[in-house]
Amino acid sequence: MQLTKPRNQCGPQLRLWRQQAGIKAYYVAYKIGVSKATYSQIEAGRRRLDGERLAKILAVLGRQPEEVDGYDH
Repeated sequence: MQLTKPRNQCGPQLRLWRQQAGIKAYYVAYKIGVSKATYSQIEAGRRRLDGERLAKILAVLGRQPEEVDGYDH
């Protein structure tokens, strides 16, 4: 997965999608194998994402990589 903008800038978009889906942050954290605090840092843009972790989050949220702002096909 290749993004044209830094992966730490995807957090607000991930938060919006999670909230729209009615999914709690602690559930996403559990599903991707991190603490709630770490996941909160991801959504706040204070922690960079690698492609694997971003893919896991997108799977939990039911989204595709192409939907991420800055995704480079």
